[in-house]
Amino acid sequence: MRLIRVILVFVVLGGWLIIAAVRPAVALSWSPYGEPNRLSLSLGYFDVFDNKEAGVLNLEYRYRKGLWFIRPMAGFMITTDETVYGYGGIYIDLPMTDHWILTPSLVGGGYDEGDGKDLGNSIEFRSKIELAYRFRNRVRISLGISHVSNAGLSNSNPGTEIVSLSYAIPFYPMHPPARRR
Repeated sequence: MRLIRVILVFVVLGGWLIIAAVRPAVALSWSPYGEPNRLSLSLGYFDVFDNKEAGVLNLEYRYRKGLWFIRPMAGFMITTDETVYGYGGIYIDLPMTDHWILTPSLVGGGYDEGDGKDLGNSIEFRSKIELAYRFRNRVRISLGISHVSNAGLSNSNPGTEIVSLSYAIPFYPMHPPARRR
């Protein structure tokens, strides 16, 4: 039953990606290529479809420069069960309209279960999709769903899902933008 739910979630999210890829081009008043670095804070629910539920706090840094439209990211997650996950990976911003953005990401990193769920390995991978609303000041609020597993690196690979709400702010470490008049 759990596998059916996971498959259903990814089919729905995959459908969103297909719609984003084949929809007619939308004239945007902004370009995803001109976006700043982002610092994102997320609160969420770990192991949504299973029995080791916990609260999640996630801090993530998303770089604005990358290779074409693929950009790097790094982050750190901790749960109320003292599970810790540090990771790095890639993401893509897919603008749907002037304000709505679909962002798939894929990361890998080190996992320590603490008192939480044993995912079968200390190396874990996370796939995530987020739907974000972008405000005019470039702040984003998003809702995301993730799947974390060891991708078959171990005989035990239970995996887990995380639902999260994120608040992302533009981050200008060296050169803040010029003020508009």
